[in-house]
Amino acid sequence: MSLMVVFCMLVGVMFGVLVVFQPLSLGVMVVLMSVVSSFFIGSSVSCWYGYMLFMVYVGGLLVMFIYVASLASNLMFVGGMGVVGCFLVLLGSGAYWMSLGKSSYASVVGYFGDSGFVSLVGSSGGGIMEKSMVWGYVGLGALLLVVLVGVVKICYRCDGPLRPFSLYYA
Repeated sequence: MSLMVVFCMLVGVMFGVLVVFQPLSLGVMVVLMSVVSSFFIGSSVSCWYGYMLFMVYVGGLLVMFIYVASLASNLMFVGGMGVVGCFLVLLGSGAYWMSLGKSSYASVVGYFGDSGFVSLVGSSGGGIMEKSMVWGYVGLGALLLVVLVGVVKICYRCDGPLRPFSLYYA
């Protein structure tokens, strides 16, 4: 049940990335998202896998954050309540799921376990692509997609650092 709360926190942070406007707050949200996703993967699959995933994410995040911060270095940091609102709503939904009880939770997990997407992997199992890992890969893909959309949203501005300008020499 605690994994459901962590999953709701992860989804809340993922949707919170789309609300931020400054590179500094995007960096904080992406680091928070990598910590929560690594904790979720480490708790559900393997502790070492979560640790290695965190190290890879932090290495990539450092490069991305330095690049975005150098592009949009003159923006003022303004906090917003949209991120906190998304986070609190999804944390509340996780608490609601915990209060439902084991029978309704098992019926929801059983419903998603019998979906056709999991059966596409095959019955051989083995290796890194197992049935139990499919949703982890889908979640990591969605995580990277949301981060990509957030970075593009910050860099694609008419008045930002990538705007067209003309040089006037005196």
